[in-house]
Amino acid sequence: MKKLFILSFIILMIFVGCSASTDMEVQSIYDNTTYSYETLSFINKNQEDILYYIYDDFQDFPVMVDVAVTNEIITEVPSDLDNILDTLATLSESSGESFRSLIERTSAEFNTLAINNSLSLTVDDIVGFNNLKTFLVSLIGRTTISKITYLELLLDRELSDEEKLGLNLLQNEYSNIRKYDYYFSLTDLDYADFELVLMENNPEISEANLDLIEIGYLVFLELTE
Repeated sequence: MKKLFILSFIILMIFVGCSASTDMEVQSIYDNTTYSYETLSFINKNQEDILYYIYDDFQDFPVMVDVAVTNEIITEVPSDLDNILDTLATLSESSGESFRSLIERTSAEFNTLAINNSLSLTVDDIVGFNNLKTFLVSLIGRTTISKITYLELLLDRELSDEEKLGLNLLQNEYSNIRKYDYYFSLTDLDYADFELVLMENNPEISEANLDLIEIGYLVFLELTE
């Protein structure tokens, strides 16, 4: 009986260890990320990834539409796309519904939800909503891009080498902190407090790396504030 208990305990520890290693998958800012035009979101979101705080379905969709145009997945984009996305984002904030959930509604349901949340829609809003639903039929499959490309598209500029290095160091240190504090959130602290956590977690970190991490952190803030 004792041997059976020990064997069961060992098997449990192996299972827990494997689960932990899966959850703590190594992340890098130089990795790729994949967007699904069917779910209208990135499919590989991971709390170990600093991009987890940056991904936003409303923000990401027009960016990935541009990628679809560049990759010749589509050739035309509705002229009123930005306006209806703004309306959807406002309604999502007040109703708590996701982008995907709103899109799956009929125009009548969309209008009713807006009224229930004190949002007055125009005829152009309803037309734009229906145009968007039609447009989404032409968007199928998935697209994989580098995380660097994704960030540069959001920023509408190229990242410098120092910014890339800083973001990757930030990613590494963030992952290390979460090994010991699973609930640590990168958005809970300003940089000064975050640096204190960094130095406590990694006393050997160099001044040069701290300077680069601060550069990366400033880019992170630019993308999340």
